Amino acid sequence: MLDRHRAADRPRGAGAGPGRPADCRPLRRRRDDGRHVRPLLCRRRRLDRQCHRLRPGGGQQCGGRGAAVILGIHHAAISTPDLDRALDFYCNLLGFTVASRMEWGPGTALPDTIMGLGGSAARQAKLRAGNCFLELFEFSSPVPSRPERGIQDHGITHLCLHVRDLAAEVARLEAAGIRFRSVPQRRPTHVSVYGHDPDGNVLELLEVMDDGHPFSFATLGPGRDERP
Repeated sequence: MLDRHRAADRPRGAGAGPGRPADCRPLRRRRDDGRHVRPLLCRRRRLDRQCHRLRPGGGQQCGGRGAAVILGIHHAAISTPDLDRALDFYCNLLGFTVASRMEWGPGTALPDTIMGLGGSAARQAKLRAGNCFLELFEFSSPVPSRPERGIQDHGITHLCLHVRDLAAEVARLEAAGIRFRSVPQRRPTHVSVYGHDPDGNVLELLEVMDDGHPFSFATLGPGRDERP
């Protein structure tokens, strides 16, 4: 009688069946005692998990089930020691508009629960520009700290803002006292530069000249930047 566990004797695709793709094949791993511990692994599923399936546009797609759930990045958030100064920078210099404002005092259960804080108090503003929001917080409690961290350290490193004419924006912002780390760096399809907001947070300004570039807003479909 044939050993039904001898995967090597089966032709490629022999593992296919109802609900199972034709490119599945038995892939086995043996324990030290020689027994099989993984009876079947679909090659296509394995590649999907490793993000090796390419989209027509040239970018890589992870292919996990969660990919269909995420519609996009809604907002980033910054804690600032001076909300009014931050609003002046982001609204008057960068052109964001205020979508909403609120504040709360100690003992407000909802923000404490969401943020995992105790006795928090803060002023908050949510700003909008193009296809995204930016949330600003000024906490009076708990007392904020500012640990020094380099851009190479783990965690969120910078906020990138898409602009139409980077050279003009850099000149305008430099005239207003904004510090940049270098002159704009140009590549064939895009140009970018890193700078700082008044609190020292790192901002990147990015201009993409090629609508076919993977980072272009034109590739995002619904919700892309549709300003004239």
